[in-house]
Amino acid sequence: MTKIVKSLSEYKEVNATLIKLMLVAIFSICIFYLYFMSITVNAVIENRQNTKSLDRLGQEYQKLETQYLFLIGQFDMDYARLLGFVDQNKKSEYVTRQSIFAQR
Repeated sequence: MTKIVKSLSEYKEVNATLIKLMLVAIFSICIFYLYFMSITVNAVIENRQNTKSLDRLGQEYQKLETQYLFLIGQFDMDYARLLGFVDQNKKSEYVTRQSIFAQR
């Protein structure tokens, strides 16, 4: 009988230790779950913010490109002449030399 009581008391200590270990394991798993979930949520939020800023930069790029094309469209021959461009009227003048520098 005493052997049975001793063995039951040993099992109770083992069971208590196992229960404590299981509670610690469950608690630590919950902490890890919350930690990794918060990292995931922060990554998703940052990704959305990056996407919004990329969209904003794309819109700014489109506006600047439209302004650039508008300015390029304003350059014509009258504006070039105003800045000093001289039309050559297909006259070509070549420079010639009378003497030869290199001889064989």
